[in-house]
Amino acid sequence: MEYADLRSRLVGEIDQRRRASDDPVVQKALHRVMSIAVWVVDQNKYKPHVDLPALRDMTLEEIDIYLNKMLTDGIGTQQEVRAVQEARELVADIWTRIIREAAQDGVKAAAKAD
Repeated sequence: MEYADLRSRLVGEIDQRRRASDDPVVQKALHRVMSIAVWVVDQNKYKPHVDLPALRDMTLEEIDIYLNKMLTDGIGTQQEVRAVQEARELVADIWTRIIREAAQDGVKAAAKAD
């Protein structure tokens, strides 16, 4: 998957959920994890050897670091921490779909080449 497509997909799906929510705590959490996901993708823009599963793992690791900081430093309420945890689950689901679709596209391309 191309960088621009990947970035657009992540931002689009997370932002769609953020805009659909009426809860400012959820909106803030989704915005924060979207920023983290975009940062990870941007940091690896020129590293073609970094594959999608590695990007997923790096993204989730960075979100986990943020969650750990929230918990250890006492940043945010329980509701805010829970919102970030739920946003992390959403990001993990999005990455799973992206990886699955990329694998299916790879199989289709290989079959087409035969």
